[in-house]
Amino acid sequence: MASLIEKALREPTRAITRVRRALRAENVVFVPAVLAALIETGLLLAFGPRDAAGLGPQVSAPPPFDLFHDLRWISVYHLSWWMLGLELGVALALRSLYVAWFVQRAWPGPNPPSMPKAFVRALSFYAIASVLLLPWVVLLFALAVSKVSYFFFVALPPTVLLALVIHRGAMTQAAGQWWRWAPTLRSLGWVAAAFVWLTLAGGIISETPVPVALLAAAGAGALNAMADRSIVRRIAQPARPPRVTSRLLVPALVTVVFGVAVGGTAAGLSTTRGVSDDVTTPIPASAFGHPVLVVAGFDSRWAAATLQLPDGFFAWRYSYRGLDAEREPVPYQPGDTHQSLLASARAMAAQIDALAAAYRQPVTIVAESEGALVARVYLLKLYRPAGLAVDRLIVLDMPSGLPVVYYPRRGSEGWGVGSGWALRGVAALVRALGPLQVSADAPVLRNLMECRSLAAEVATAPAPAGVQQITVRALADVVDGASPSGLPSADTFVITATHGGLVKDHSVQGVIDAVLLGSQHETLGVGLRTLRVVSAFSSAWRVPRLAQGLAPDTAC
Repeated sequence: MASLIEKALREPTRAITRVRRALRAENVVFVPAVLAALIETGLLLAFGPRDAAGLGPQVSAPPPFDLFHDLRWISVYHLSWWMLGLELGVALALRSLYVAWFVQRAWPGPNPPSMPKAFVRALSFYAIASVLLLPWVVLLFALAVSKVSYFFFVALPPTVLLALVIHRGAMTQAAGQWWRWAPTLRSLGWVAAAFVWLTLAGGIISETPVPVALLAAAGAGALNAMADRSIVRRIAQPARPPRVTSRLLVPALVTVVFGVAVGGTAAGLSTTRGVSDDVTTPIPASAFGHPVLVVAGFDSRWAAATLQLPDGFFAWRYSYRGLDAEREPVPYQPGDTHQSLLASARAMAAQIDALAAAYRQPVTIVAESEGALVARVYLLKLYRPAGLAVDRLIVLDMPSGLPVVYYPRRGSEGWGVGSGWALRGVAALVRALGPLQVSADAPVLRNLMECRSLAAEVATAPAPAGVQQITVRALADVVDGASPSGLPSADTFVITATHGGLVKDHSVQGVIDAVLLGSQHETLGVGLRTLRVVSAFSSAWRVPRLAQGLAPDTAC
């Protein structure tokens, strides 16, 4: 009996001892890391934007993923230049303060770095890291504007590579080891794993009930603290004085990352150079067969229609400049594709009316990317179903949905003003690198951002009566965040491909032939589950959407 009483008295003591061990200074770092991830995720799930909740675990992520999280929020949610400067300053200060506190608490030995000095030293890291990360944040902002997946796949790999190169910088700076940013094998493993668990947590949060989502956020927060603590412990160990080559390693690797990214982009853009063809054929007054209008996308140039069609079908290239007095399509240049959607739709209306009158047959439209947007605007705003001028629309790679961010016109302030000017800078660089003559102020982009009700109608409204619509998307474009619900189906499906060039895909060519001939075609593509997985796991690396009602909506 006495032994049982003694054992019972010892149990509370042991419990208290366990609590004390758990609350040791080095373990306290788990508390803010977990709470911050839980709070941000919970607030976004409760009040929105809900589809940005996948970013929640990154609020306490290892550097520089933590800063990458902040910059993406700031890129969308700043209303003026002074607000942009204030938000950046606050973000850098809070990040530096957190790292200074973390290093001091997680330091395994005596004499941890003092908070004031660690703060100033960490601030220098975050100032440099913000400059290095800014271009990739801007490209992800461009994805939110254009809904073209190319920007996602250009921006994310360099971001991850930069994280692998500079991730120790914040902790080593705070510890007083100036410019010793070179990674170790262990720290590389932690940061690579952090990318994985942040991606998985974002996907789980996007697709699961709130309790499971919060559990995923808490787990990611705990792993964030574990990774940072491991890096701090390694930094605290005695190290040999760094060699000159070691000090030059990080700048050299950063240069390589930017060189490969910029060089690869230039090479990729050079492959998009189309061959201009000034040879045109006037639309005859009378013809036999079935006309097919082939519509190219953004920044394309005039070329003969090369789409292979079944016997009895004749391909005509759509011209963004319309027809001349002799009913001949006018050769166009990339800049002509930048005009407003309604201007392009009017040019399409004239060409379709001429073809329908000549062939005495309804026209089939095969349109890709921006061309698909033009075709949809034409059908929804200018087309008269009673005229029976169009029988089918085959949509390839149409950007899905309206932009989820905003930036104002030149000379104005508003949400995303700094990001708008950053986009203009990136566009100027792209123009200098290659053949794409892009502009952040192109009328077609202003249409998408300012005529939001029109953009929403183009994305969701059914085709007019009497017009059959077949929609094909590339799997890569699912990363844009548009809901993949309802896919695949007999008339709407996704195939494994990148954005652009679907008109040349053999399987899509088979669908086009079957649609033209009125026969059954194969339902191509991947299943809905795959689409949801790709969309969910990319959610952690997009910019958040601007809250509904903040962006202006102009009638167009």
